[in-house]
Amino acid sequence: MLTAKGDESDQLTGLDIGADDYLQKPCSPKLLLARLRAILRRIDSNIHSIEKIVVDKLMIDLNTRTVTIDHRPLDLTNSEYNILFYLAKDSGKIISKEELSEQCLNRKITPFDRSVDMHISNLRNKLDAVGENSLTIRTIRGIGYLLER
Repeated sequence: MLTAKGDESDQLTGLDIGADDYLQKPCSPKLLLARLRAILRRIDSNIHSIEKIVVDKLMIDLNTRTVTIDHRPLDLTNSEYNILFYLAKDSGKIISKEELSEQCLNRKITPFDRSVDMHISNLRNKLDAVGENSLTIRTIRGIGYLLER
C-alpha cells in the first residue's frame, strides 16, 4: 500500500486486510521500486516451489502446462487445464462453480451460465477416453465440484 495515512493503526489495518507492504507518502521512488522487487522475488519463489501436482495417476506439470495420466498425455484446452489444475491442487475439497469461473475462466458467473459445467463435462469425457477410472469429478448438487479418488 502506498498511502498518505501513516498512523500505526492505519498501517496495522492495511497489513491485516492483505497488503504485503505499507509505505507512507511521500516516499522515495527508489525505495518503492526496491520494495516492489522484494515482493516480486517472494512471489516468484512461491510459484517455483511447486512444480508438479500428483493425484493418483494424474500428474500436472506446472512448468510445461502438461497433464498426463499414467504417463499418457491428456490433450486439454486452456480452460480445461485451468479447471483441472484448480480441482487437483485442492483434491478432495468441494470447489464452487462461482470460484471455478472466477479463478479459471477469469469472469464472474452469471445466471444460466453453463460454461463451467460444459468444461467439466469435456474433462470427464477426456478422462474416460484414456481409461481413467480412479479419478472422478463429482458434482455436489447446488454447491460445486470435487475431484476425488
